[in-house]
Amino acid sequence: MGLTDPFNMGAAMASAAVDTIERHFRDLKREPSYYDVIATGDLGRVGHKIAGDLLKKHGMDIPEEIFTDCGILIYSKDQPTL
Repeated sequence: MGLTDPFNMGAAMASAAVDTIERHFRDLKREPSYYDVIATGDLGRVGHKIAGDLLKKHGMDIPEEIFTDCGILIYSKDQPTL
């Protein structure tokens, strides 16, 4: 996927999150609109953006209002996280 930072686990796990989300919808025959919130665990801002882009690329446009990430919800942009 062209990743060069081995410590950016959110970016590394984005494709796995997308695969899980797609399989969930396919297996249960549900649309994203069925859910109030669709949250990934801790992809962070970079991984969340990558996951959103991959979902759109795969034809699954989940509205930003319901697609979120727990790491983004917990940590502010200016808070240093390591």
